[in-house]
Amino acid sequence: MLGFFEYGEFPENEIDHIDGNPNNNAISNLRLSTSSQNKCNTKLRKDNTSGVKGLHWYKAYSKWQVNIGINKKTKCLGYFDDFFEACCTIISARNKLHKEFKNYGYN
Repeated sequence: MLGFFEYGEFPENEIDHIDGNPNNNAISNLRLSTSSQNKCNTKLRKDNTSGVKGLHWYKAYSKWQVNIGINKKTKCLGYFDDFFEACCTIISARNKLHKEFKNYGYN
């Protein structure tokens, strides 16, 4: 209904809540998005143990593994000894690939 009342037409794709709060339906908090863009804006999963979205400890290599979702596929960006370097890699990738739909998982 958002698109119809505000813009006179129904949206073709999905509507994304910019702040990730589905209860905040202020027009300024809503934007049109594709399904893929909407998934980029998800919060940190409750079962995440690293505290960083897309980053987990890979026991077989004893390294941090960085993964990112691109076009409905998960891509591994590498394995890192250093936690900070792994964090920088995922943040940089989100900035470049997810652009305004990026969500680092902590907001």
